[in-house]
Amino acid sequence: MTKEIIKTVIVFILLIIAAFVVFTTRGNDKMEWDINFNIETEDTFNYDIVSDSQNGEYKNTKGNRMYALVGKNYDGTYRIYFIHIGSTVGINNKDPKIRIDDAKLDANGSYIFTTENNVSLKLTLKDKNLTVTSNMSLGDSQIEGNYTFQKSISRFALSEVQIYN
Repeated sequence: MTKEIIKTVIVFILLIIAAFVVFTTRGNDKMEWDINFNIETEDTFNYDIVSDSQNGEYKNTKGNRMYALVGKNYDGTYRIYFIHIGSTVGINNKDPKIRIDDAKLDANGSYIFTTENNVSLKLTLKDKNLTVTSNMSLGDSQIEGNYTFQKSISRFALSEVQIYN
């Protein structure tokens, strides 16, 4: 019985010494959590859309990591964003390149728009296929091409865009 009391006292003294060491050596430095996870960019846009067979995520067939997100607005126009998926050291960044909020498609399912660099492009949306071509201009090789339908969306949000490596 005395051996158990001695063991208990020794463990108690060791705990007091450990606590004393921890509290005296901890320092006054504050941890600075300066880590940017880009949480805000995941849903920098998030809109309600009307149910439509064309609503979805489309991937450029060139393999240039360019996607298009298509959603029909309540007024019958389409919201179409071209998004580049950049990859750096295992982190995939979703970077919207062109934002079209009110595309009025003509009878052929086409819409003409101009990029920031004054490049005129024509997009055609028909039967879950999206094609972007130059419209009597030099074009934009990053945006142009055929986009294949990947999946339907029920809400127009950046978090809907999946990354297929």
